[in-house]
Amino acid sequence: LSSVALFTMYVSVIYNIAIARSNSEVIMNSVIILFITDTDEQVFDVLMVLNPRWVASMSRKMYYDDKRKDGEGNDGRFQELRNKNSRLQGEVDELRDQNSELQGEVSELRNAIKSIRQEMMHINKRMGSGESHTWENDDTLFDGNEEKTPIS
Repeated sequence: LSSVALFTMYVSVIYNIAIARSNSEVIMNSVIILFITDTDEQVFDVLMVLNPRWVASMSRKMYYDDKRKDGEGNDGRFQELRNKNSRLQGEVDELRDQNSELQGEVSELRNAIKSIRQEMMHINKRMGSGESHTWENDDTLFDGNEEKTPIS
């Protein structure tokens, strides 16, 4: 409340310097300002008696509205959370893409392992049937570009 009184005094001094041409006009302007200030305080007191919860809720609302205008309060925090949420959503999308790529690679590796198992079973069958086998001439294990060495 004291800040309102100081602000009123400051404004009335500026106003009186700009408008008043004589001492009587300064006194008259000061009395008008005091009357308006006093009337405002009395209206506030009446409202406090009639509905104190409404006055308290309006005071809180005005306080938080002022904080938002200053960039303080919950709006700043909400904006910070929105930005963080957007950033995290981007990271989740990126991780989903990476996961999809890894699943494709895993599928390729499974197919390669399955193919290697089939080749090993084929080799085991040939070796178990008594066929003579030389590793250097066996093209069934390799595509042709790899170095041909026996599997131990």
